Amino acid sequence: MEFRTYILIPLILATFSACDYELSNEAPPEDLIQKDSFKMVLKDIMFVESAIKNEFNNVNVFYKRMPRIADSIFDKYEIDSSRYRKSMDYYAKDQDKLLKIYESIQDEIVLESAQHKDED
Repeated sequence: MEFRTYILIPLILATFSACDYELSNEAPPEDLIQKDSFKMVLKDIMFVESAIKNEFNNVNVFYKRMPRIADSIFDKYEIDSSRYRKSMDYYAKDQDKLLKIYESIQDEIVLESAQHKDED
């Protein structure tokens, strides 16, 4: 091996080992939307996103309509987009926590779908 390799490898290892920090240890924002409420908001947003995407293939239409509709969802839950964004950022930093929220939403949708099929 060359002399440069002997210097470069330890330098790279030292750099990567210095980048050890956990995002999940960050303190939650003061106005964090609690997990159960956040799940309801996110579920409503997901339904609206899905409906718009299914109705319109044009991405421009989606981006024009979605903010206005999202605002009505935020009004329903008495939050604003800034609070939602901060809460989403917080939950997204702990991928396991966010994944559990999405899985819970998916489970609810499957149950609701099964109930609707039983009613028909």
